[in-house]
Amino acid sequence: MYILKIRYYRILHNLSQRQLAELIGVTQSYIARLESPQRVQSPTLHVLEKLSDLFDIELSDLVKKNIVICIVIISGIRYLKIISNA
Repeated sequence: MYILKIRYYRILHNLSQRQLAELIGVTQSYIARLESPQRVQSPTLHVLEKLSDLFDIELSDLVKKNIVICIVIISGIRYLKIISNA
């Protein structure tokens, strides 16, 4: 579940994968692997801490599994939205 939440917060902060990678000191390909639907990479605790600091959220917000994320398509553009944190 890390995948969609990382992508959600990245898009919310209007960052490309490359920009996010530069801000937290990893490669763009690492971010792409974190966001991959196949989840070919799991984030380290160090990366999760950097992400939570950057996005100004609690670390637990990135790792909670009980979150509902909605994908909305408006005029052909995909938006990710957290609609519930049950």
